[in-house]
Amino acid sequence: MNCNRPSKELSSTKSEDVFCSVDSLKAEEMAWQNWKQLYGEQVIIYAPLIFRQTDTTWIITGTLPKNYKGGIPGIEIFKTNGKVLKVYHTK
Repeated sequence: MNCNRPSKELSSTKSEDVFCSVDSLKAEEMAWQNWKQLYGEQVIIYAPLIFRQTDTTWIITGTLPKNYKGGIPGIEIFKTNGKVLKVYHTK
């Protein structure tokens, strides 16, 4: 996993991970990159994003457009090294 591009194995825990600090802007960029890789360019309809954080992770979710039925994308990213812990889509 590199902090500058989406991973091929999104939940990878390989030792080749690059260490970097992830702020909210980098976390947002990583979220969009990973979601576009999985769901395509149309994932942009889930903007604006909602950011939550713990001591160690960013938890980012999309928002549901008005009058739209379905789920939203989500991602959890370690703040310290940019490792993607989880990528999901609710129903």
